[in-house]
Amino acid sequence: MTSDHALAGELKAQLSYFGYDVSVCRKLADFRLAIQPIHEAMVLMDITLPEDDLGGIIIMKEIQHGRETPVPVVFFSANDTIQTRLEAARAGSIAYLNKPVNINNLIDKFDVMASVRTHEPYRVMIIDDSVALTNYHAAILEQSGMKVKTVNNPFQPGPDPDRYLYAGMQRHGIGQSHTPT
Repeated sequence: MTSDHALAGELKAQLSYFGYDVSVCRKLADFRLAIQPIHEAMVLMDITLPEDDLGGIIIMKEIQHGRETPVPVVFFSANDTIQTRLEAARAGSIAYLNKPVNINNLIDKFDVMASVRTHEPYRVMIIDDSVALTNYHAAILEQSGMKVKTVNNPFQPGPDPDRYLYAGMQRHGIGQSHTPT
């Protein structure tokens, strides 16, 4: 979000070249509408907007207040005071770049943000007749952030018993009795 149309076009082209899907908003109302439904977003925001010298910070504080998960923001500005940087940090800034924006630094910041984004945890099903072993392995996997479902009797009637039958049949092959499924 910036009021400088030439800078917005240049940043969009550069970020797109590095594989980012970029939307440019030139009005605050458009930005508010665009950011609300998006959960996996990163924002590049000019601090100085026509409405206010700290308009970017003000709008991001408003947006962050209404969200369950804060949006990571990279602010950029020609104003490099401690007070401005502090306000940017309070608005969810993970980086603060000075104008003119060095595209290599910007890409580095976006790459770091993109790599630490949370992803859906792996889902693991453990099928074993030993309750103790099942619980032990489930605890280890859950500590690693995985979602674990355990089954100690795949033939026990349940909500969808056929999905367990296939996993049980995976071990029927010769030499596969110790193959995890």
